[in-house]
Amino acid sequence: MNYGYPKIKLEMEKMMKKGCDKILIFPMYPQYSATTTASVIDRVFEFLKQTRWQPTIRIVPPYFDDPYYINALKLNLEEKLKKKKN
Repeated sequence: MNYGYPKIKLEMEKMMKKGCDKILIFPMYPQYSATTTASVIDRVFEFLKQTRWQPTIRIVPPYFDDPYYINALKLNLEEKLKKKKN
């Protein structure tokens, strides 16, 4: 995350020390936003630029309309509502 934890720089340093050569960046928000998604990606690439480390980077695209994501939200909501009724 750009703010809070885990800190991007610290996590990138850990992966670099462990020799990771493939990294998947999974934004915490399902929709694209310049203030959230893009700023996180910017921090990742700023770190890579400063360290000259070049692992393969993949970024999960926006997934707000993905059927699996929508179903996971539905199942979670149903579970919460079921507990609330009891």
